[in-house]
Amino acid sequence: MIAFTKPKLESVPLATGLAWRGGNSSGWLFQEKSDGCHEFVDVGGFSSVNAERMRSGEFVVNDLITLQGQDMRGESTLLRWNELDGLASTFRGNIRLCRIGQGGEFLEHLLREGGEGVVAKPLLAPFGSGWLKCKRSQVFLCAIGGLDHHNGTVELLDAATGQRRGKLALRSRFDHVRVGSVLKIEAFGLTERGMLREARICNDSPTSWLVSY
Repeated sequence: MIAFTKPKLESVPLATGLAWRGGNSSGWLFQEKSDGCHEFVDVGGFSSVNAERMRSGEFVVNDLITLQGQDMRGESTLLRWNELDGLASTFRGNIRLCRIGQGGEFLEHLLREGGEGVVAKPLLAPFGSGWLKCKRSQVFLCAIGGLDHHNGTVELLDAATGQRRGKLALRSRFDHVRVGSVLKIEAFGLTERGMLREARICNDSPTSWLVSY
């Protein structure tokens, strides 16, 4: 049995993603990034795909893992996508292929309609290699400067500069940190006062939020 591993994506700043250029010569495939729960899904005929399970129960498919029992992860993004595009015609029920588009224009369009962002995959690379993600939110590394045990909140400081970034409720995670712990935080940029806007802990994986204790 083939052991599948969830691919890792490197985050890039929003400004970088908006500057991406599409077209046949770009060397990249730009896909919509869905805000769901990652799953590998069997789609019949001994084929399996990389997908996101949405809160609605719908599966959004973004890559091909196996095709009729053949491991496709070592093939190029271009080949995998072409094969997946053909396989999508056999999808039945609450499963669909993700949308693709042209670089920064596509990212801007998705964000404007309330989407999460874009994943960029090198066309000639194997599965999971060199993948980038650009989301509406940005990633900040913050150190804990203070603990409020009564409310279960922490004071956040920029891990590099020490600048105050506001407070955040950790709830059930409060007992897993201390002053000096470094957290991976997602937010919609900074306010004029330098505070994180609509901050939340990173949810890429169950442990990704805690960079160091």
